[in-house]
Amino acid sequence: MFLPLTTSTYISEPGRNSIAQLQSVGTALALKQELPIDTGFTPVYIAGATAGTRAYAINQATNGGAGQVAAIDVASNTISNTINVGVSPIYGVMTADGRRVFVMNQGDGTVSVINAQTNQLDVPPTGSTNPIVVGTQPVWADFAPARNELVVANAGDGVHPGSVSIVNIPLCSVVTLPSNPGCDVNNPVDAVGFGQVLATVPVGVNSLMVAVLQDTQNTRAYVLNQHDSTVSVVNLSTNTVTATIPVPASMHPAFIAASSGTPTGKVYVTSPETNTMTIIRTDTDTIDTTVDLQGKGIQVRVSAP
Repeated sequence: MFLPLTTSTYISEPGRNSIAQLQSVGTALALKQELPIDTGFTPVYIAGATAGTRAYAINQATNGGAGQVAAIDVASNTISNTINVGVSPIYGVMTADGRRVFVMNQGDGTVSVINAQTNQLDVPPTGSTNPIVVGTQPVWADFAPARNELVVANAGDGVHPGSVSIVNIPLCSVVTLPSNPGCDVNNPVDAVGFGQVLATVPVGVNSLMVAVLQDTQNTRAYVLNQHDSTVSVVNLSTNTVTATIPVPASMHPAFIAASSGTPTGKVYVTSPETNTMTIIRTDTDTIDTTVDLQGKGIQVRVSAP
């Protein structure tokens, strides 16, 4: 996996147990250095954000046990800390403000939270825990920033329906000061309720990915169900499934991306088994069209929310 930031691009190298740092040389990228990962671990993903001063390499233990995360300081391109997380971490996301990182631990059904300001595991508020217990095999997540929520896709056991966990993740702010007397809005702590699972919504079998519609209210999340070849539409106001959309043209889909668009948003679904991309309209939650590709659809990205 690669993570392009302002000055560098970082690439996980599982076969070399290292992180490659690339920098621009003219119009091309060139290898600057390789950052070694601790023996007994292999990097599988890198989490970061444009506003972040650090990137975080997510590393699985080669013996299948608890993983770790290596913090890369972007300014110096050095590993400043290693942080223990859960079993078989597989994916991570950083908030747009660069303050919190959430790591999906597939092996134990939890999400570890890293405070990127302190560069340590986050200290949760009273009544919450770190890691956060979600569903079976969490493998992906997306943010609903207008709602201060993290939407986690739990793949399940491959036979029974998977789920999405809706997790409350507000930081303290001016409006939450009465319930957070120690709040510093320039270095905010977790607000009361941070880390609480608000709902667990059953979806299809082997729910591999979720994409939140980035409209003004983050009204919906679109969940890709690989085994069913469907997309579940989750209303984030009611935390219920409002539609299940078959995507037979993208058999056993593996990647999904959502664009809010004006006036109509679109959801794009690809499959490594077919040369067809399915496009869903978000105003009607129906298939708009299918597009023939020049090869198998490994991934799909959008250039705007």
